[in-house]
Amino acid sequence: MNQYLIRAALVSVALVATPAAAAPKETYVATLSGGQLVPVVTTMASGSALLRLNDKKLEVSVSFDDLSSPLAAAHIHCCAIAGANAGVAIDFDPDPMTSGTFTSSCAAALRASWASQCT
Repeated sequence: MNQYLIRAALVSVALVATPAAAAPKETYVATLSGGQLVPVVTTMASGSALLRLNDKKLEVSVSFDDLSSPLAAAHIHCCAIAGANAGVAIDFDPDPMTSGTFTSSCAAALRASWASQCT
């Protein structure tokens, strides 16, 4: 069940991430936890996500610990109100692991379409 932590918690990036102080890029930070899943899940797993968006690229770095099984999928959902589920907007292809960090980048064209695979 914890393999869904990263997937669902990234939803919070779209829903509750806070823009960082003035920078040439839009920067968002999110804390990942089972409490951000819909419905809420009790888990020891935790993590954080850093997203930077400029006119040409979306850069993503996600760190996480203590998944009960290897990471099977990671993606960002868009767009829904807090407490609701939404469809997958951006898929990532991280290595299967229970703790670690993965990074990815996508073309900024995603900003308009919200439908592409990141590398």
